[in-house]
Amino acid sequence: MSEAGAPSAAADAAAPLCTAADPPAAAADPEASKARKNRVKKLKAQYLSILELEAHAAAGQALDAGQAAKVARKSQVAEEITSLGAELPEPPPAASLAGAAGSFEDLSPAEVEAAMEAAMGGGPRRRPSGPTSRALAHQLKLQEANPGYCYFFVLPEPLPDVGVVLQDTMGALFFETMRPRAEAGEPRAVKMMYQQLLPSAEQAGLPAMQVRLQLLAEYGVDPVTEAVVPGSEEDKLAWLMGVVPPAERKAAERQLEQAALRMMVGSGAGGGRGGRQRRRR
Repeated sequence: MSEAGAPSAAADAAAPLCTAADPPAAAADPEASKARKNRVKKLKAQYLSILELEAHAAAGQALDAGQAAKVARKSQVAEEITSLGAELPEPPPAASLAGAAGSFEDLSPAEVEAAMEAAMGGGPRRRPSGPTSRALAHQLKLQEANPGYCYFFVLPEPLPDVGVVLQDTMGALFFETMRPRAEAGEPRAVKMMYQQLLPSAEQAGLPAMQVRLQLLAEYGVDPVTEAVVPGSEEDKLAWLMGVVPPAERKAAERQLEQAALRMMVGSGAGGGRGGRQRRRR
């Protein structure tokens, strides 16, 4: 974690994780082995279906009672998969929480004008009028020091932070209109920012958990559930770790470790904190 950065998925690496049962030994009975494989296949299909429903919810689509109940079983399904010695499946690109840029219908002319100025680099960024978290203050400092980037994924030392540039003009404009609303504590705005940042995180090989943790630390809002989480960064991290299935946490940690290895190899292990990796979306 940087000196003022948001916590990352790796920040919880030292915390005790739920230990899945050891993978069962190869069954002597072919029928039992076949039954286990079928069970794992069925559970993985259920898990992917749950991820797809979460993606729909993140994009603003309402879930009915049956779908909500299915999503509530995510932790149970994940733990059963790992208890059978299998890894959680990764969602296909089509099921990622990419989302649309959003709608400008409820924005005032002043909001659009300010967003255009920020998106086009027309002067210094406006600082929030109210108090900000340490994580958000660090995010704003990074953007002021590196004009042209709309956001930074703040990674644990010694990894370089990853700068994001939204190539789509309308998408970049909409992102800037959501920023002041998020600073004002509007949960929906934080979710929309999360939606737009996920493709860049995916391109960089970073887990969605990294983006979720960072936005929660910056704005005090969970971008997936839209829950307002008060307290310190440590309190917010503890809250999120309490609602995320242990198996999903472990998968995010593993993905972040793999991304870190690629970054260190690519930079010759000399990136340092000053490095910037550009991700264009």
